Amino acid sequence: MSALIRLVLLSIIWTVTISGHANATLSKSVNADKKQNSRQHTTGPLHVASPDWRKQIVYFLMIDRFNDGDPSNNDQGADEYDPTVLKKFHGGDIAGVKAQLNYIEDLGATAVWMTPHVYNMWYSSASDYYGYHGYWALDFTKVDPHFGTLADYQSLSRALHARDMYLIQDIVVNHTAPLFGYDGKYDSDNTAANFRLFEKGFQSAPTQAPFDMINRLDPSHVEADIYNWTPPISDYADTTQQYTYQLANLADINTLNPHVIATFKQTYKDWMTLAGVDAFRIDTVKYAEPEFWSAFLHDKDGIYAHAKTLGKDHFLTFGEVFDGSRPFQNDGEQKVTYFLGDDQRPLLNSVIGFPLYFDISAVFAEGKPTAQLAYRLERFMTDYPDPYTTPNFVDNHDTKRFLASADIPAFKQALTLMFTIPGIPMIYQGSEHAYQTARAPLFENHELAQHPQRDAFVARIAGDTSKQFSRESEMFQFIKTLSALRLSHDALTIGNMEQLAANEHAPGLLAYRRALAATQTQTAQNIIVLFNTAEHPILAQDLVVSDTPTTFSTLLATYDHTEQSSAVMTLLKEGDKLNTDQNGKLTLTLPSKSMFVLKAQTHTQHPSRPTFTQQEIVTKSALAGEVFTEATSISGRLLCLDVCSNKPLWLIKNGRLDQATPVDLDAQQQFTLPIQVKDLGNNTQTWQFYQADSAIKNNHFVFTTQVETPSIQLGVADPKDDDVGISKDYRAPLQKNSHGQMDIHHVDVAAAGSILELTLTMQTLTDAWLPANGFDNVAFTIFMGDAKQKTGSRFLPMINGTFPQGKTWTIGHQLYGWGNSMFTPNTENVKRKGKRFSYAPTVTTDKTNNSITIRYDGNLFGIEDWQDKTIYITTWDMSGEGDYRPIGIQEEKWRFKGPSPEAPKILDDVFIQL
Repeated sequence: MSALIRLVLLSIIWTVTISGHANATLSKSVNADKKQNSRQHTTGPLHVASPDWRKQIVYFLMIDRFNDGDPSNNDQGADEYDPTVLKKFHGGDIAGVKAQLNYIEDLGATAVWMTPHVYNMWYSSASDYYGYHGYWALDFTKVDPHFGTLADYQSLSRALHARDMYLIQDIVVNHTAPLFGYDGKYDSDNTAANFRLFEKGFQSAPTQAPFDMINRLDPSHVEADIYNWTPPISDYADTTQQYTYQLANLADINTLNPHVIATFKQTYKDWMTLAGVDAFRIDTVKYAEPEFWSAFLHDKDGIYAHAKTLGKDHFLTFGEVFDGSRPFQNDGEQKVTYFLGDDQRPLLNSVIGFPLYFDISAVFAEGKPTAQLAYRLERFMTDYPDPYTTPNFVDNHDTKRFLASADIPAFKQALTLMFTIPGIPMIYQGSEHAYQTARAPLFENHELAQHPQRDAFVARIAGDTSKQFSRESEMFQFIKTLSALRLSHDALTIGNMEQLAANEHAPGLLAYRRALAATQTQTAQNIIVLFNTAEHPILAQDLVVSDTPTTFSTLLATYDHTEQSSAVMTLLKEGDKLNTDQNGKLTLTLPSKSMFVLKAQTHTQHPSRPTFTQQEIVTKSALAGEVFTEATSISGRLLCLDVCSNKPLWLIKNGRLDQATPVDLDAQQQFTLPIQVKDLGNNTQTWQFYQADSAIKNNHFVFTTQVETPSIQLGVADPKDDDVGISKDYRAPLQKNSHGQMDIHHVDVAAAGSILELTLTMQTLTDAWLPANGFDNVAFTIFMGDAKQKTGSRFLPMINGTFPQGKTWTIGHQLYGWGNSMFTPNTENVKRKGKRFSYAPTVTTDKTNNSITIRYDGNLFGIEDWQDKTIYITTWDMSGEGDYRPIGIQEEKWRFKGPSPEAPKILDDVFIQL
């Protein structure tokens, strides 16, 4: 094997190397279902022992959006069913889930988590939305008729158990449906004042006692004290509001009421008994008091005790605690793990890894430094009592799709990380077909296929169309490969984890080890996982991957681009092995957006090891850690410590291996190199020296350039209250947080070199929904072009607009509370995004001054100078799942009023030429 750096340039290598007495309502349902349902099967046991959850892979699906197994239950006659309207019921059901278990199992999943199947509110006039999702329960003890019957649910459980798979039920205890609220000011001393019931007649209240007692104006309901008579949460930092106020107008249950606790215990123990449920996913955990969780789960008549009577010694209860952490801080982990309790008062036995989710997206989709994710992984292993049974995810139903703001290579990286770290991987339906819309259906039913509005519906869900459960798609096969890889190597499920390398300042290298010591029944395993998150090849140099000289085989090597070989790179042929040096160090090049999984061979026949000359870089300037405020140069020397190499010395700046330059050495091995100082602000620079067949000491330098004065600086005022659209007849949605946030008042521009800073001052700025980017109820779609060039596009995708003044754009930026992504025009379909960059600008929100500052680094997308660039800034609003709000004839709670549904989605705008 050559001693040169090796680069694996392959096609993708697919290496597969509830209590003892059931609730009366449920019991009656069983008898009725036996008579009415002929689909009941006994293909497997109803109850099975708990699995080793560390070795499971979960497939998460929305029942209504997965598969329609029984078309007869689709339409219940309440105008709630329409497969061409994304917010209505689409027809998926439990029978449809059972019919596709072969598909789920073939993907590699070993457990199925479904959205709640219980009887739900079908339509809320207060929310102008439909309850297809299952989280608006009116009776926690019944199966919603859209989804089937109890017999269907039992049949699904048996079918899963027959395959050695497991059933995870999604449960809710914090709230019922949007049932009541307040018109006018809320008075905590007189909660009857301004109280209003939202619905009348059909489904105006829950049908299950005691949750039917929703009327604050009824003395018997007040005395029962089943609900907290409160408005929606306005301050998420206030724990009183967190536990007792409504989450988005959902009727908040008094979870400290003993009757409530007892009812929920009995209800969910009955589901365990009658349906053989193996685990609970628990919704909105942080909005119920710790006292509730302690009693509900740990009392002598609680969930865990009951599970043991059913032979389930590890009944997993993983909770949703929707919180993230600030970069390089663990505030989110503290909030999330709080609901695990402690030895004195244990609570849940698992929570979903939300802080990790946010940084997976930040690093792989937005191009943040890989050290940010390395830190989060360290906290994941340290702050969670049992990270190995902590579910992790990349996509789910409450967040935007990963691919809404990133490309396939980045998605593969994110999934590879999830499948190679401790924890339970969770796959959300549609990820296996590269879906971009959070709640698009996986199936296409017959009615939709024949519907005259089918094409319009498909266009609204950004091209996500039914694959009819194809197993041949690229992402299905990739996830299947990851599943097989994980389940065939115990080091990836139960092994230790050790961080090896990460880039502190930019996208690039992330490396870690999964290791398992030898036992009487198992040989030792040493698996190395490497990523390059940058859009260019990088050099991974002197990675300590073993204590001794070791040969590694390649289990997985995946990347999207065909890299151009350079003098610094050497191609590694498919099937080649990787040898460390005598000290267990590995050096190799990683193509852009690549990931490798390497496994140490147990036995080798003493392969030849690279031998290196020993040299050192000595600079006359300290260089490392210095701050340069003007252009300069530094000089240095390549000092031979044994025998000098005759190979060229290369300089790699900021990890750009594709732009490596040879260093001119004189007869004394001395050199002089220029340092350019041109980019606005403080910018970290990294210099890396490399010479083939050499071990160079002091080969890595980090310093800072500083430019305080912009070369371009201007301010643009925008009229107040002009957020009425281009045609001046638009109106914002009626919901109370939708006024003023989309009105731009001023734009400040500063640029120097490749750095551009935009500061947008808005009429008002809100963060009512806890947005990750610090603001909500406004989405910015920003387009950039060059005034001197005509290449690019005039059409503005997603928002149906046109770039002003006859100019064109070449770079797009989509920014809202939960998303931040950049893209190019689409040459094949102008209405969609083109290439997604795995980079997003830095965003800083100043709520006090109602301003948002965006910092673009043009180096990452080919702009070295912002002179003569054009910028078009537009505002609209998007849902948390990443969909632009629609336009209607009249404004509604979540709908704009505009000239037509296809009119430009631009409420306010500013055009700037630099």
